[in-house]
Amino acid sequence: MRRSNPTHDVSSRCAGSTTQISSLAADVLGEIFLRLPSPASVARASCACVHWRGVASSAAFLRRFHGCAPLVKYVSCCSLTHPASRSLSDDPDIAAFLRRAKFHQEPCDLVLDCRHGLLLISPSEQTGNHAKEVLVVYEPVSDLRVNIGSRPDDGHPCSYFTDCLLLDGHDGSVASVQEDGQRIRAVVYDLSSNQWTFHPWVEGISAPEATTDQNSVVIKPSPMHAARCVYWKYRAHDSLLSLDMATMEFSIVPLPHRVRAKTPYAVGEMRNAECCLVSCSAHSIADAGQKMQVWRRVVSGNDVEHWELQRQVPLMELVQAIPARLRVYNIRAVAAGNVLVWFKVEGHSQSVNDHAAFCLDSFKMLEQFVSHELILYPYQMTWPPLLATGCAVADAPGKCCVYSCVLSFHTAKHMV
Repeated sequence: MRRSNPTHDVSSRCAGSTTQISSLAADVLGEIFLRLPSPASVARASCACVHWRGVASSAAFLRRFHGCAPLVKYVSCCSLTHPASRSLSDDPDIAAFLRRAKFHQEPCDLVLDCRHGLLLISPSEQTGNHAKEVLVVYEPVSDLRVNIGSRPDDGHPCSYFTDCLLLDGHDGSVASVQEDGQRIRAVVYDLSSNQWTFHPWVEGISAPEATTDQNSVVIKPSPMHAARCVYWKYRAHDSLLSLDMATMEFSIVPLPHRVRAKTPYAVGEMRNAECCLVSCSAHSIADAGQKMQVWRRVVSGNDVEHWELQRQVPLMELVQAIPARLRVYNIRAVAAGNVLVWFKVEGHSQSVNDHAAFCLDSFKMLEQFVSHELILYPYQMTWPPLLATGCAVADAPGKCCVYSCVLSFHTAKHMV
């Protein structure tokens, strides 16, 4: 009778029971992802394979993971080749992301929106003696472009006043919003079907006003993203225009009772992805008792949304590193729990254009830089829910080259 080797039997059983990381169940992977040091680490890890992307993008995981797309830097609306700021973090995963990003842009290109690592740009195509405005979705890491073409015309004598990316809760869309007197409507381009859809007109809502710079260049209202909604500022009255991306419904949202149309403010997301509004109660830093305020968008017991003051900090305490001769000219942007503040010299509209980024949790200054651009967008790292979304990539309107997560796979290959 042949006797078995106990040592060999134990080794065989151990080898047979070894679990490789590629075979881990979704719930186990989810627990590992929850223990990673930062949202950027989760975003990068999710690019390893299809299974990991699916786990990081699942509803079960996202219910437990309270975070938003990591903020990388701020980019100018007119110059991607010279981003306005350096990296806002020393996170190695964000550094790896930036090493792969290709910020290519022609001088005539304009950035219209920025969300979850994607840019909506408008290159001007010359047709004869006329410049034709087209829309392009650009992903800097994979250097891929979705050429949407020009906005559709259904014969109505109306104009488009803004464009934005619809990525939260969508398979990937671009919305161009039309105005016609006291009514507006969304015209949406679906990136998976390459089709435009005209939504119904919404009566009784006017478009936010455009502004002009010192060179009389018309500046369209800029979109602000927060918690599956897009917001635009009204400059003539104390309210916001809101578009709910889940229902595609427009509404008018009143500002907090202490905030006015001319108050420096911006809408964005806190670090846990909740909607917030950051405002400054006075322009002058030297004004005693003036504060920067953070308002949360909350739902009351009767299901009515309203603004609730979460915290405030004295302006002098916040900007100790900023010279007292500067004043808060505007709140540029709020994203991923950070706020970008624009300062100018008291009494001089065209002097120093100093900017400072602060963390909303600690109000610690993250970076200070100078920019003369009229619009700065917060550029955030590509996020797992977006990576799991199938997205058509077309090189001409109506011509789909690749589908089924082509953007995801190209981005994953460059990020890992």
